[in-house]
Amino acid sequence: MFHFGHPATWSPKRQCSEVVVEDCARITAKDAVLPDGVERVILRVGAIWQPHLRCPRCGSARLALFAPQASEIACRRCHRLDYRSRHEHRDPVTKAAWLRQQLGAPAGIGAPLPPRPANRRELRRYNKLVLQLAQAESLALKAVRHMVQGVDRHARSEERRRAGARERG
Repeated sequence: MFHFGHPATWSPKRQCSEVVVEDCARITAKDAVLPDGVERVILRVGAIWQPHLRCPRCGSARLALFAPQASEIACRRCHRLDYRSRHEHRDPVTKAAWLRQQLGAPAGIGAPLPPRPANRRELRRYNKLVLQLAQAESLALKAVRHMVQGVDRHARSEERRRAGARERG
């Protein structure tokens, strides 16, 4: 997405709700009965006329409208819904395991990698996956470190709470 005054690679940060499209009630343009306030429109897409639904909130034509958690019916953009698949490999541990599987390497952070392939094409893919794996494993180790620090903080606060209760009692 290009914005004047910004480099060509810049795009605004996308904010999504916690609810994903797959978890919402869905109304499509092909449904026989539509709820009140939802209008069916016929639009030309290329050489074909297709039924669409008009979003009651923004007025755009959409193939489907959603009602997350039984709220009002609107399009995906109005509800700021996102697809689950865009967030599947956000967890660095899961991503590292998936990348290790792609490489044919044994599971476990820091486990040895298979030998480099001789074929140029396979070598490029291997190098790309190894770089991604190194980044994912680094993030995974940072996440584990933060988790351990949180557990330590919790344990120390519990000790202080118990010590204070013994002194009072």
